[in-house]
Amino acid sequence: MDLRGRLANMNLPTSKCLLPLVEAIVNSFHAIEETNEKGAVDIEIVRNTDKMISEVGDKVPIVAPPITGFHVKR
Repeated sequence: MDLRGRLANMNLPTSKCLLPLVEAIVNSFHAIEETNEKGAVDIEIVRNTDKMISEVGDKVPIVAPPITGFHVKR
């Protein structure tokens, strides 16, 4: 199911920003339980590599690019 654009108008406080991810994971667990088979949930973190911090002088900062989304697969 493609949810892109369906959640744009949802007001979610920053203190609960991972709530949609948790909901997707719980839904995946329920789907696995309904099949009565062994299963796994894969979570992929999507990052914007275009906005990586570049080298500063002779030191390279260890900063991960910003997270732009998640892919949850059952």
